[in-house]
Formats: sequence, structure tokens, C-alpha cells
Amino acid sequence: MGGQLEFVPVAQAQRNGPIRLHKQPDWSLREYDFDQDPRWHTEVKPQAFDAMAWYHCHHLGNKWL
Repeated sequence: MGGQLEFVPVAQAQRNGPIRLHKQPDWSLREYDFDQDPRWHTEVKPQAFDAMAWYHCHHLGNKWL
């Protein structure tokens, strides 16, 4: 670091529509059961992005274009 600015590469994606996610059961009223957890036993197909941006940001997260 030594007084130098360090920038981190960031990728940001945009999708103009809903994102299909895995179903998330409510385990608060029952004990967790791996065999009944749909997140481990179902597959959600990847969805394409509508736009993609690449940029760098510094330690505060501000863009450096």
C-alpha cells in the first residue's frame, strides 16, 4: 500500500427481467434435512445477461473509469 492507490477490477451484470432462484424452504419449524432441501437436488439453468460492464474501483468502491 505505501501511499499508492490500489484499484480492484469489478464486473457488473444487468438483466432486464426476473431472476429465477432456487426455492428456499423455511427450516425454522423443523430440523434441517439435506435430502429434502431443493437447493441441493434441483438445477436452475443459467440465464443470459442483457448488459455487462467492467471497471476498476478503489478501496471505497467508487468507480475509476
